[in-house]
Amino acid sequence: MEIRKMLKDKRAEYQLTQEQLAEKIFVSKKTISNWETGRTSPDIDSLIRLANLFDLSLDNLLLEGSEVVEKINKDVKNKKKYRTLTIILTLVIIVMASFFSFKIFKHEKRNLDKNNIISATLTDKDVKINIKTDPFYIYRIYTIDEEACVEDGILEITIAQSFHLFENGNPKEFEYPLAGFSDKPNKIEQMNILDTEGNLIEEVKKSK
Repeated sequence: MEIRKMLKDKRAEYQLTQEQLAEKIFVSKKTISNWETGRTSPDIDSLIRLANLFDLSLDNLLLEGSEVVEKINKDVKNKKKYRTLTIILTLVIIVMASFFSFKIFKHEKRNLDKNNIISATLTDKDVKINIKTDPFYIYRIYTIDEEACVEDGILEITIAQSFHLFENGNPKEFEYPLAGFSDKPNKIEQMNILDTEGNLIEEVKKSK
């Protein structure tokens, strides 16, 4: 006997309306109607409540409702599939996070070198430095250290690194007026570009 026919027969036997049956097994009247017309099938929890209410064997209900068993098996398979996908996605996120963390750490430890400097000029009025950023690590840019030092006519500028996730990786051009470094800018004849450890990267004479 099909589940839908059994429900109708048992409901009539127990003289229950669809609404009364729905209240007893904690579902809606529409759900009972869908079961009896075959549009949907009861889940395992509802089958247990029906078996207890109508004094039926759950085994028989499952055998009579093969479509219910099929639905339960399908739900179990879907849950396993979603669980597997969730694990895979989590692992991918962990690997990507580890990769970017490693790259950021690696480049924090790597200082600017001469190959990163496209051009550097020193004039009577200003300093211009054009720095090449790495297009692969688009979050890597460079900034000029504000604490530039002027001694014996030599301006020392330190290049420091900072990280911006949405940086486009285009070359960076810095332009600063000499007056911002010294109250006697006309006395500056040379610019030394240093890395964050104080190593000389490039020496630039004033343009005549």
